Amino acid sequence: MVEEDKTIPDERSFPPKKRNPVPGEKTTILHTRKNPSPDTNRIVVPPEVRVARANPDLHLNQYILIKKVGSGGMGTVWKAWDTKLARWVAIKFLDNANEVAIRRFEREAQLVAQLHHQNITGIHEINKKDATHYLVMDFIDGAPIGTEEIPLPSMLAAYIKVCRAVQFAHDHSIIHRDLKPGNILLRKDGEPYVTDFGLGKALKTQSSLSITGSVIGTPVFMSPEQAAGDHDSIDTVSDVYALGATLYALVTGKAPFDSKNPSTILLEVATEEPLPPRKVEPGIPPEVEAIVLKAMEKKKGNRYPSADQMADDLQRFLDEKSVIAKAPGTLRRASRLISRNPWPFASLFLFVVVGGLAGYFILSSQGITNGQKDPGTDEQQTQAQKEAWKKSFKEIRPRLTYYGFQEASAELVRESRTLLKTMPASLSEETTAWFQKQLSLPPETLWPRNVWLDKKAESKRIEVWCLLILEILKERGKAFEQTRITAQEMASRFAPVGLYQGKISLKILIRPYAKLEALKVGEEWVIEKGKKTSTQIEVSEEDLFTPLVLHSLTIEPYFLIMTHPSLGKWEVTLPSENLENGGTYIYSGSFQNEESSRFRRLP
Repeated sequence: MVEEDKTIPDERSFPPKKRNPVPGEKTTILHTRKNPSPDTNRIVVPPEVRVARANPDLHLNQYILIKKVGSGGMGTVWKAWDTKLARWVAIKFLDNANEVAIRRFEREAQLVAQLHHQNITGIHEINKKDATHYLVMDFIDGAPIGTEEIPLPSMLAAYIKVCRAVQFAHDHSIIHRDLKPGNILLRKDGEPYVTDFGLGKALKTQSSLSITGSVIGTPVFMSPEQAAGDHDSIDTVSDVYALGATLYALVTGKAPFDSKNPSTILLEVATEEPLPPRKVEPGIPPEVEAIVLKAMEKKKGNRYPSADQMADDLQRFLDEKSVIAKAPGTLRRASRLISRNPWPFASLFLFVVVGGLAGYFILSSQGITNGQKDPGTDEQQTQAQKEAWKKSFKEIRPRLTYYGFQEASAELVRESRTLLKTMPASLSEETTAWFQKQLSLPPETLWPRNVWLDKKAESKRIEVWCLLILEILKERGKAFEQTRITAQEMASRFAPVGLYQGKISLKILIRPYAKLEALKVGEEWVIEKGKKTSTQIEVSEEDLFTPLVLHSLTIEPYFLIMTHPSLGKWEVTLPSENLENGGTYIYSGSFQNEESSRFRRLP
């Protein structure tokens, strides 16, 4: 289905062990046999199922879990065997069992259950065993589209089916909201399947699990309206944009926007045009580039009205017919530039008109003869331009100040950038000083770590504000270089607070025993080659043997290497998605049997 994820999952993603019978309890076993002739109707059970069947921990009602094959938007996904219907299925476990996650999990089941289409992964069952929620789906023996290189015509033929499947969902009043290569699986025979409707939204309902102004989805593939958190504007045409962005990645091998910071990506999605695909990969046919760019238009009205029409245009290309999408010409590019940056063009137009009229009246009233002109005219005109610009900058400044900033909207970025493009050179120093003054207002040092959870919102606001200033001052020349450096350093300084989730204690219990040879917390090595490289943990190097308890570890993904003098080395990766501040978690297992490993929270 997807590439195997070797991350050790939280024990909550496993089904609980079978309960031993209570002494005296009666157990009834009912044997049924529909076919009297087992020789002609014999079911062949795969070898891996026979092995897994011996482990009670891998039994989940009628299913036998075989192996973890990936992680979806809300939980881990396992390949499993359906003992009743003798078929492979995929089971998604809900790892984050809070109320909102459960509601989204159930909503995914309700949405997909309505969609019976040959290119959409079908759902068979939603159930719960004890406190574990799970979803049973079709198992697709393949990988995400784009992970294996296939000829362009074959890939486009498969993608046409993807567009048709998305249209089928739209016809049933469902939008996906998280279309991307990872959610499109390609079977080994080339047949595609759209999966993971965990972020889907029924168009007919007014309810939504999204918070107003929040951003849900994968930033690099989402539409501008989705990136802006405008949930009321997200519709089927938003999925068309995502189809275009996904196709962009498939034909170029790169995402449309490649910033490492999600907040920067959101700004770029809302304000920047992607680099044309043929600039990335010259071998792409012009028609395919035109189809991609039409689907990815910033304005919804300029995109394909439906996924079906995008599929039709791709089919025209494969049939060697003329496509509807056309590469933007000079007039189109100019029109797009004016529509995205109306202020300077309107100002230029007014300047030309007003300037021409003023010049006419000046020439008419004073008379310019023998090559003579009024020496004060140019100076007066320049001063008037400066005053007009300063007035415009003064009007926009309240939304850019450290204390007045509210949100990093695409409109604010466009308005600010276009205004700075028209800044008179003589005002450069004064304008730079204003930005530097604002950047001196946030706290110079971070707060103590014990208050980071309370400061997350404030820290995130500072980070987004700094990124806004960076985006506005991008390509503004050397005059703003130091200002950009200051903003970047400040954004980086406050980013960890916005990501901070708290601290936990980690207990490691390995049999017979093991030495903690290395421990990586997030991107920081706390222990390396048996030596402490950080003061984050309080244990001494002499005590790095299990059973071991590490206190005050920040909540991040953990990578551990444990060694035993005769049994070798054991590498473990522990996830961070389900860790809660203040909790104590235990990782246990045996060197003789790595499958015995468990990761769970202590009561």
